[in-house]
Amino acid sequence: MSSEPPKNPAVSQAGAPSPHAPSGAAASARVSGTKGRSGMALGVAVIALVVAVVAAATAVVALQRASETQRGGSTAAPVDDTPAGSDQEEPGPPGPTSASPTADDRPLAPGEERPLNPEATFTLKYEKETLILRAACGRGLHIDLDEPRVGAPENVADVKFEASCSDGAPPELKLGSGVAGSPVDSAASLSAADCAQLLRTARLGQGIPIPLQPGVMVCVLTSAATARELGISQKLAVFEVKAVGGGGATTAEVTAWEVPR
Repeated sequence: MSSEPPKNPAVSQAGAPSPHAPSGAAASARVSGTKGRSGMALGVAVIALVVAVVAAATAVVALQRASETQRGGSTAAPVDDTPAGSDQEEPGPPGPTSASPTADDRPLAPGEERPLNPEATFTLKYEKETLILRAACGRGLHIDLDEPRVGAPENVADVKFEASCSDGAPPELKLGSGVAGSPVDSAASLSAADCAQLLRTARLGQGIPIPLQPGVMVCVLTSAATARELGISQKLAVFEVKAVGGGGATTAEVTAWEVPR
């Protein structure tokens, strides 16, 4: 009878692997799979966070631009969308500009009169109007040369006729306030240009009376200030004495022109 060596249970259990225990490769695979899924999830989360941040920043910029457009929309410069090279209307020449006022256009100061230009165009107002002038000693007659009219109110009169109280003394013509005059002893006729020139070169001083005798002619420029107050044109007149009778009664003819403004 042969004898077999006894089996050692311990050797059998320790030497042979248990059928239920996982192998080393499988365990390693499971650990690697778990780590891979965790890394992918983390990457997706990071990308989502970046996208969210970019979207938020874009929204903030858009809101700021919209706010700036609303505030500055009225002053925003228009966009020229005309295609390059297209026909466009050429700008025309600049329009006329108002000329700066000259010395003849500026407003006159109180009491100032505009200088007469002998070459200006004077419009005839009336011609050879006859005036009959009679006044008692020491009394006078106010004459408005705008119409003309004898016996006019003093505030609108241009000259004053006064008879002399001395025997043989001629009557006199006196200029009103702001009125200019230039007497001429004799002349065939005087035009507006002639009077304008005489008033520039031989004007009579204020307060000097003009003796009236037949043939005497007086160039008279009415007051510019009075004309402005009355809303009428200034006049340039020729006062010509035709006859002087007893008591100083005087006959005169007057021609007047409107002075251009």
